[in-house]
Amino acid sequence: MVKRLFPYFKKLWVRLFVAIFCMAGVAAISTAVMWLMKFLIDESLAIKDTGALNIGIVVILSMFALKSILWYSHTYLTAFVSQSISRKLRDQVYGHLYSLSLGFFDEKTSGNILSRLTNDVTMLQISLASAPTILIRDGLTIMGLIGFLLYLHWKFALVCFLILPLAALILTKLGIKSRRAGRESQERMADMYSVIQEALTAMPIVKTFQNEAKEINDFAVENRNYFNVIMKLVRVEAQSSPIMEVLGSLVLALIIGVGGHDVIQGNWSLGEFMAFIGAAMSLYNPIKKFAKVNVQMQMGLAAAERIFHLLDQKPMVVDNPNAVNAPTFSKDIAFKNVDFQYPTSLTVLNKVNLNIHKGEIVALVGPSGSGKTTIAQLLLRFYDPLLGSIELDGVDIRNLTIKSLRSKMAIVTQETHLFNETVSENIAYGKPGSKREEIIQAAKLAYAHDFIQNLPNGYETIIGERGTRLSGGERQRIAIARSILKDPEILILDEATSALDAESEQMVQKAFDSLLQKRTVLVIAHRLATVRKSNRIIVLENGKIKESGNHEDLLEKKGMYHKLFELQSLV
Repeated sequence: MVKRLFPYFKKLWVRLFVAIFCMAGVAAISTAVMWLMKFLIDESLAIKDTGALNIGIVVILSMFALKSILWYSHTYLTAFVSQSISRKLRDQVYGHLYSLSLGFFDEKTSGNILSRLTNDVTMLQISLASAPTILIRDGLTIMGLIGFLLYLHWKFALVCFLILPLAALILTKLGIKSRRAGRESQERMADMYSVIQEALTAMPIVKTFQNEAKEINDFAVENRNYFNVIMKLVRVEAQSSPIMEVLGSLVLALIIGVGGHDVIQGNWSLGEFMAFIGAAMSLYNPIKKFAKVNVQMQMGLAAAERIFHLLDQKPMVVDNPNAVNAPTFSKDIAFKNVDFQYPTSLTVLNKVNLNIHKGEIVALVGPSGSGKTTIAQLLLRFYDPLLGSIELDGVDIRNLTIKSLRSKMAIVTQETHLFNETVSENIAYGKPGSKREEIIQAAKLAYAHDFIQNLPNGYETIIGERGTRLSGGERQRIAIARSILKDPEILILDEATSALDAESEQMVQKAFDSLLQKRTVLVIAHRLATVRKSNRIIVLENGKIKESGNHEDLLEKKGMYHKLFELQSLV
């Protein structure tokens, strides 16, 4: 996992090396202070040399001033490096999401994905900021102080160091536990994000059905699960400090007990003894930090695992190596013996054969789950058929580039997807870089211009997340204007009016009259009143085509379409 992070340092090596140099400077000064303490005691205080004392004071002040500068520099530079890597990872993960097929999003919750983008990347950033600093700066400090201790009294130092393997063993075992707990905590955080995301998007439903208490309880359960895992992590982290305290106290007692006798007996100078104690005690803080950074590193590695697991996901629908751009649509769309099923469902389409001629309006009707929307998704290549093929002018769409195929299509759905941007930007989403005149013309054709003019800032009005500041009919007409501006050769209308009231539907139907002109249209509808103008109606049931014909012919057959029509007439 660490190797996979190396490429992200590529353009940051200079800053990283400067930061390491500054860390080495901090470590060197920390060791030099101990040597200076020995010098002041033995060469100044012991012989009452005020000149040497004054020089020592100036040197101490200079050394700490330099240490402060170096400390600031490496702190800033390591933060720059870690934040740059985090930014790059967020951009990479977010961009990678758009390369994945819809099947991936069918299996993953939005909260899980959001957690990877936010919590996991932040956790990794914290680890990248703290781990190198402690490992390098404090590691070099430890090496310097150990060297100084060996210089002062190597035999005594080696006896004290016998405790280090025990400390390393304990830290390794705690590290394994913390990594496991860290991975679990990030999974629980993802679950909590999912609950929050779901509740926020369903707020009107929650309030309507008065289920606030249920949602609060569901969140409390996930929050408690997260709390329990975090406390497990805290227990692991909390163990490290007391253990290091006990080990440190044993070393200090050994130094004072044995070293003190050597000073009394004249085998060791007071300056050497005090410097040894100072160096040994200075070792305690960086070694203690090693214990804490171990937990952060394990959590960072667990976060990295989750991030790279997402980056390793491959799209199920990709361009064939020899794919070509789709030519201008001129003949027909043909579904040939198409079978399809989603990973978690039974067969959705079974041996579907369907031809849609250029300029034809074809409606798909049938009960829920009969495969209507799936046909549209297969045409857009959100998924590929399990068996059979879909052809555009005789060419299997799998042999066309996805970008060129989708450039010929637009879709208007029941749940209109608008962005928290201006009206103008939402319409231009269908054709980025459009001129103002083109946007206004598209809005006029969609019968949206008048209500847009009445908005507080006209076309520059921010319409809120998912267009919540507009009515259902207004949102739908913005979506129609977006499709008109794109000027697609093939148009898909997926339950585009089913959620509207009669007045709104009437306005949207007028907008559709502008949109449908000279296009090939696939209409998906439950409400049969919306498909009467279709050239052909396809009746689906259990993934199979049961009937085909226009409205009048299908009524005369008195088959499934007639039955559906009578049921809706009664309603």
